[in-house]
Amino acid sequence: MTQAIGDLFVGFTDGKHELDELTPAEFEQAFLVPEYISEPQLTSGKKFIVVGLRGTGKTSILRWHSIKIQSEGHVPIFILFKNMSEEKRATTSKIVGIKEIIPDSGSYKILQDFKHVWVSALIARIFEEACDQKEWVADISPCKKFLDIIHGEPQNKGKFFDILPKLSPTFTIPIKFPDPSLPETGLSVSFDKKDPNGQISIDDLAELAVSTIKSVNFHSKVYLYIDELEVFFKDSSTYNRDISLVRDLILSASELNRIFRKNNIPVYIIVAARTEVINNLGVIGEEISKLIDDYGFEINWARDQRSATHPLIRMMDRKLSLKRSDKTEFLATNTLIPNNINGKIWYHYLLDNTMFIPRNIVHRLNIARDSAPSRPRFDEDLFNNTEKKYSERLLRDLQLSLGAIYSDLQVRAIVNLFNGWRYDFRISDLITRSREISKYSPAIKSVMSEPNSLIRNLFYFGAIGNVYNNKETGKPMYIWAFREEAQPIFEERFLIHESIRPALNLIS
Repeated sequence: MTQAIGDLFVGFTDGKHELDELTPAEFEQAFLVPEYISEPQLTSGKKFIVVGLRGTGKTSILRWHSIKIQSEGHVPIFILFKNMSEEKRATTSKIVGIKEIIPDSGSYKILQDFKHVWVSALIARIFEEACDQKEWVADISPCKKFLDIIHGEPQNKGKFFDILPKLSPTFTIPIKFPDPSLPETGLSVSFDKKDPNGQISIDDLAELAVSTIKSVNFHSKVYLYIDELEVFFKDSSTYNRDISLVRDLILSASELNRIFRKNNIPVYIIVAARTEVINNLGVIGEEISKLIDDYGFEINWARDQRSATHPLIRMMDRKLSLKRSDKTEFLATNTLIPNNINGKIWYHYLLDNTMFIPRNIVHRLNIARDSAPSRPRFDEDLFNNTEKKYSERLLRDLQLSLGAIYSDLQVRAIVNLFNGWRYDFRISDLITRSREISKYSPAIKSVMSEPNSLIRNLFYFGAIGNVYNNKETGKPMYIWAFREEAQPIFEERFLIHESIRPALNLIS
């Protein structure tokens, strides 16, 4: 009996959900790692930063690597930055105070330094897991003593951010002592003999954390994965604070990795960060850019030319084959996908329409499949009839990406700016358009105060690209960020990507 496409595994839009649904063996079978991502370099700590746009597979790479190291008897620990609540971010900001105020694009930016907080918190997270599991540390007493000093109570798994509200705005942390002594660090501590409560500075707490982890004897290698470094624009001060938190988290991971290497401590920190967040670090991001150059992998699936054996097509084939009895390579794509879709060769259509982004391929196939799950194959009409729904999904993802830079009101204004307009334009046309509709959407004025900045951001996210005629051949040339073009050409024409045109009701 022919299997219905509704019974096939297409994939999930979040790598965590795929691992929840699949066994580790199935996850490895379905996932395909880019050739330039080196497992030995990640495992040894030579590379520890994974950067990519939203939906390119950063989480999946971390989860894939965690499966690899766990099968070898090592310990994976995950931290999701987005789980740090607004209350704890605000408290931490009050504690560290202002480091300096610097000029930035005609305005000023307040800089804060969160590195000592992160050093203490990351080591505390490792100690929490050590106290919970016990078997991969020879003696948990140093770990427990450090955690007891911070919390004054027995530790349980999941307390990672609990130390942050304990920090005092007077640059000290209230601590509790089972006895009036600390591990041998040479740190001074203020306490009352009648009351074993004292204060320790943030700097000294970080030094204490590092000194303590040096004294721990690890039986296993420990890999601390930091994922979902997301920043969303609410207001300028909150945005600058969160950007600084992300920057200092990456810098702290780098510094701790250096300390671990130097002292032969078998702990490795691996960080995944979104490209749009890194790009918008601005004047405070120069150190991070250097770290990425030296210690990072940047995910870009468009490095390979379009073909029926493109890595994304191979990964799509693996997923489609996962629930099929015959797993012959490319049998699924050859039998389930029509030869042509919307006037294009099928793999040209899928790669172009999804911007070479794995999550978008999952979106595209899931939406087509769910429109007629009882069919035996993905007929062309399933793609044609669901273009609008798929486009609306991508527009929603674009708005989430823009939310890392603009306020909610500004993001809606950007959508209004293009909605019902046209898909090819020059910047001068866009300026004229903004003047015409700004009375209906006042936030457009703030968005268009720097039109080149808006164009650059939309270009980075793949929403727009350039088209111009080659002077020698006369043929049109196309420039897209997802094809590894670094900058738009501001004086040339722009095109809105075909995948989001239906959602914006665009005309030529």
